[in-house]
Amino acid sequence: MGARMAEATEAPSGERRMPHVTIAALGLVTIAAYGAAFYAFGVLLGPILDDTDWSEAVVAGSFSASTLIGAFGAAVAGRFVDAIGARAVMVVGGLAGCAALGLASVAPNVLTFAVAYAIGGGLVSATGFYHVTQAAAARAATADPARAILLLTLYGAFAGPIYLPVTGFLIEATAWRTTLGLLAGASAAGFVLAALVVPRGEAVLTEDRPPTPIGEAVREPRARALLSSQLIGGIGLSTLMVYQVPLMVAAGLPLSTAASVAGVRGFAQFAGRAGVFPIVPRFGARAVLTASYVMMGLSALLLAVSGTVPVALVYVIIAGVAVGVWSPIAAVYAQEIFPPERVATLLGTQRMVGGIGGAIGPLVAGIVAESTGSRAPTIAIIVVGALAGAAILEVGTRRANRTLSPSAQPSSGG
Repeated sequence: MGARMAEATEAPSGERRMPHVTIAALGLVTIAAYGAAFYAFGVLLGPILDDTDWSEAVVAGSFSASTLIGAFGAAVAGRFVDAIGARAVMVVGGLAGCAALGLASVAPNVLTFAVAYAIGGGLVSATGFYHVTQAAAARAATADPARAILLLTLYGAFAGPIYLPVTGFLIEATAWRTTLGLLAGASAAGFVLAALVVPRGEAVLTEDRPPTPIGEAVREPRARALLSSQLIGGIGLSTLMVYQVPLMVAAGLPLSTAASVAGVRGFAQFAGRAGVFPIVPRFGARAVLTASYVMMGLSALLLAVSGTVPVALVYVIIAGVAVGVWSPIAAVYAQEIFPPERVATLLGTQRMVGGIGGAIGPLVAGIVAESTGSRAPTIAIIVVGALAGAAILEVGTRRANRTLSPSAQPSSGG
């Protein structure tokens, strides 16, 4: 990363100019996609169960299924981004996903809801999450792709602060069905914005550079360590995102208060992302990424005693900084390992592997909560997943680096 940032610094001023309008549009797409398909579900879960006699395991499983669909769809979407550009991928897949989420909002039974939500959330996440928008931002700012990714994730940091409290207030003012329908419409508006603002993409792959198969992504030892950490760490991260509000409610906070406090986490994410670039050159992208996993796991311990606003705020600050650092640094470290001209395919592979882990966590947490009547095991899932992800990344990468020549070591010291 250091070498690439140096190259960007030496570029002519015209080449250094950030395409801010494009990045802002991609940021709004990111906010809408994460808000509808990720952040809102943790607030919707309790009201859905209270309003229906549906099984918590099936309802939580619909989110896990959407995560799994989005994970495998991410690899496919990445290949299409490399082949035809991001705009067509976001518009076609994103609008189809929003339509399915709209269907879930009027589902008459749990089966219809689970299928519609899984497909809708999966398509929205596959075509509007960071693996697509980060690749599009990096391509729009070829002289300084790392900074473009940072700017994009600063926009994305507002997804939680916007969607968590708004979802809570909408549910209390209306109902979960109306809320989910409104969220689907807002997400659709974000994808339409992409059609209007983001330039038409051109294929970056040619006959002599065919799409990268997944096998190539896992052939590099450092890539295997990164992807393995994403798989295991994804279990902790996804469980944290889905169950942070229910865990605060179980500890004693009202739903609207828990949702509002959880929304503050996004501002902490913003602070983490804004402050990460001075840290990376000193410690390296891998070390910073490892630290973010550790902070994520330790923050979850506070959820057990988050029944008061001060403790809950301490949790959201620590977790917010951790998640805020994790998102851009995972992409930056991936770009150190993977060929930049194939970054969308390989970021999609990274998202796919992390999504598989992310699908496991909430499903297991839902089954355990339903069978035990306790949410305490949920915290254990978060802590173990995050800390294991950190250990795998650190140990696996150190072993891989011992087999590499000095010239193959990460450019930022990681």
